[in-house]
Amino acid sequence: MSKKGRTFLVLLSILSSVSALAMTSAQLFSPINEITTSIEVTYAYEDILSLELHVSDVSRSPLEYLWNQSTKVAYSESPTRTANYPGIDMHTWEKSFDKESSGSIKVEYAVVSRRSSFQGSRDSRIDDGPLWASDRFLKNESIRDSRNNIIKLIDLNDEIKNLSKNITKGERRTYYASQLIYQWVVDNIRYKVDDDPYPKGTMRTLKDGEGDCDDMSALFCSLARSVGIPCYLVDGYVIERSGALPYAHTWAGVVIGSEKRIFDSLPVDPAFREFGTKAATKITVGFDPGSDEYLQKAYRAFKFTYENSDGTNGGAAIVAVAGMYADDRDPLYEIKKRSYF
Repeated sequence: MSKKGRTFLVLLSILSSVSALAMTSAQLFSPINEITTSIEVTYAYEDILSLELHVSDVSRSPLEYLWNQSTKVAYSESPTRTANYPGIDMHTWEKSFDKESSGSIKVEYAVVSRRSSFQGSRDSRIDDGPLWASDRFLKNESIRDSRNNIIKLIDLNDEIKNLSKNITKGERRTYYASQLIYQWVVDNIRYKVDDDPYPKGTMRTLKDGEGDCDDMSALFCSLARSVGIPCYLVDGYVIERSGALPYAHTWAGVVIGSEKRIFDSLPVDPAFREFGTKAATKITVGFDPGSDEYLQKAYRAFKFTYENSDGTNGGAAIVAVAGMYADDRDPLYEIKKRSYF
């Protein structure tokens, strides 16, 4: 790729109020009850001919109900169109220019995030789960990488089904079966940060014995779904301590039947070894509604075209949420401010 058409993602997190003391890294999962902060993401571009940007919007999601988080999302300009998925929206901006252009689109998340712990029934059985969750979260899901190769992100093949049955050993209570699968993933898959913006897919993660946060969470979902447990991927940011740079992270949520409410959600994070709780310092900005189309937009969030030095058009797909590098390994993040709360 020529130097023309270089785009980059600027991530800023700005002080909005203070509701917790400064943390050390060791305090990341300590019982801090609440933080109030804002995260501003600027998708900046220069010397391009067109762009397509996809951004998740959780402001109409039941986040307060599920994860003790309230969220407001604001944009520097209105999106071209919005796709409505169950519980979440995906905004799209499309721009075409007569000549090479530069500019930016800003998205700001104003968030109140509280520490949450699973309070539902640990004895609720897998068969007690809501039918809508079974329809949405008990299937295979795939995306395509920048070279159009299929990545089987959540894969319910026979090998995965047999492995999951061996792990759960007939346990039919959703909480305890999920705990057995979580523990197996933690014990057998090493967490390794990877600069590849696309996930490996379930079988490659299993074969390698290691993976990034989304790889481990996707493998957990494959194993859980294989025994009938509805679960989904969650993406967001983590703020390790006051004054630290937020970074992207992925974990999972399990749907558990509930007598008192429509359902309960069990947070599961194999990469951070966190089961049944979500730290206040983990900010949810999107989740998989059970749609390949949504996942594809989330992983290939920023596409653009540019003019090559010979006058022909070039292009690339940049992952703005899941990774830190474009296909040509240009850095996407330019740090402007640290985060405080």
